[in-house]
Amino acid sequence: MKAATTSTSGRWFWIVLAAMLSACGGDDAVEYLDTTMTLEIEAAISTESVEYTVGCVNSANSLPGAELLRFEGSLELAGVGADPEIPTWVWREVASFPAGECSVQLRGRDGDDEVIWTLVEPLVVARDTPTEFYYFVGSDFFSEVWGYSGDAELIAETPQASGSTGAHRVEYTLSCDGSGDVFLDNSFSDAVTIDGNLLVSGESTADFGSGPVPTSIWQQLFESLPAGPCRVELRALNEAGELLCTVDYGINIAPSTVTQLHAFIQCAE
Repeated sequence: MKAATTSTSGRWFWIVLAAMLSACGGDDAVEYLDTTMTLEIEAAISTESVEYTVGCVNSANSLPGAELLRFEGSLELAGVGADPEIPTWVWREVASFPAGECSVQLRGRDGDDEVIWTLVEPLVVARDTPTEFYYFVGSDFFSEVWGYSGDAELIAETPQASGSTGAHRVEYTLSCDGSGDVFLDNSFSDAVTIDGNLLVSGESTADFGSGPVPTSIWQQLFESLPAGPCRVELRALNEAGELLCTVDYGINIAPSTVTQLHAFIQCAE
């Protein structure tokens, strides 16, 4: 299972736009001009769809706290790249944005519709010449930009169930704060909350205070979580699906690595 991902670029998206507010102009009306956005990405990076968010300051409003104009959409797969030495896919879209300074965020999704990469770049929409935005995502993109997400592995051990008693299922809720970036009344939060069931992965023994007992091992791996603090709630249920007990842990997702939580759950029945 994958979780939606983040990078420092998500924060810069709104920081860049915030800086623009103090310099917004005073045109009588917003002028929208066609802009061609092209993304070329190495075929080895499995990307099933590409979406964009573009934010521009409304230059027609010269008052402090000028309105942020926000646009969202998706790029269409246009074909393959021209360089046979580096197999790539080309994504492209033509959209209309206000003339002036903007910022564009692109997000790639995999076959499970999960965000697997994101990038943010400045965009200047010109009045007198056609505006074209081009970005290349190569195999080094993840090592350079994708360092602010991390993976997590949850492992839980419970005394082995006997008949209808004991833990027959372990549910989880994983919640990460993310950066929660906010610009004016628009938010683009990296926070994620994931619910599900841990999977049985094996058996072992553990001492819960009265000597070693056979245990069941429950496990789940999460990829591309936002780096930073997260909370994990684990719930043990009996054969009838009734809640036996709940345990709660705080973990800190380290960037570019796997953070492991090993929990021992013993419920009093």
